[in-house]
Amino acid sequence: MIVGAKIRITGHLAMPKRQLAEIEKRAFVTAMRLWHREMLPKHFEEGADNVYKYERRTRRYVERKQRQKGHKRPLVWSGASRDMALRKIEIRPTKKQTKGIVHVAKAFNFSGRFGMPDMKAEVSKILKREACVIRKVIGDEVAKGLSADVSVKVVTI
Repeated sequence: MIVGAKIRITGHLAMPKRQLAEIEKRAFVTAMRLWHREMLPKHFEEGADNVYKYERRTRRYVERKQRQKGHKRPLVWSGASRDMALRKIEIRPTKKQTKGIVHVAKAFNFSGRFGMPDMKAEVSKILKREACVIRKVIGDEVAKGLSADVSVKVVTI
């Protein structure tokens, strides 16, 4: 998942750059938690394959999953990967970017090989409207950490 964002701050900034960097880092961590809590679960719902434009699965695979597991949820066979992914996210903020690491079962690691769809890429897809929400959260969190005489705008890069 990549959401490019650039923070523009206008006005008089009465704080050291280091403090501003910490505020920005917290904002990106908050945005990552929002993605994990509210957006990631939608990838495992029935119909998400159409919304997120996942690679089409073979009819044989879909029928077998329906027959054996009783569902048609995308990215889910037994539910183990979904449960692991939704349980915990490891967030690693750095100076230039924030990474979120979601641990899943081995099946996601075979993605892109042996004719399998790239499930890692599919689970981390973000819709434009989700990216807008993430940018708004980042901007709001930065503005909350700054003084009132400063305006904050988050723009796409």
